Amino acid sequence: MCSQRAVISPGQTLCHYIPAEVRKPIQSRFIAEEVTQTRVQEQETAKAEALLKEAEKSVELEKERVVVDTERQSGEACRRRSRGWQDRC
Repeated sequence: MCSQRAVISPGQTLCHYIPAEVRKPIQSRFIAEEVTQTRVQEQETAKAEALLKEAEKSVELEKERVVVDTERQSGEACRRRSRGWQDRC
């Protein structure tokens, strides 16, 4: 049975039969192409995720550097103030 509806004029056929020995290799080729494309996309996704994780680690490291540098500068400022007349750090 055909899965599509069509208006048929006299002499036209509703469905075209394609023998399995012709259809199966064609379908197999399309499936193989889809699997190949899926694998390529999975590899690209894995690379992008790796780059993202690397960037996240870089951001975290820079964040820690900023915190340490801020604490260092804050401590230096307090020491300078404590030498003078201001003594509240």
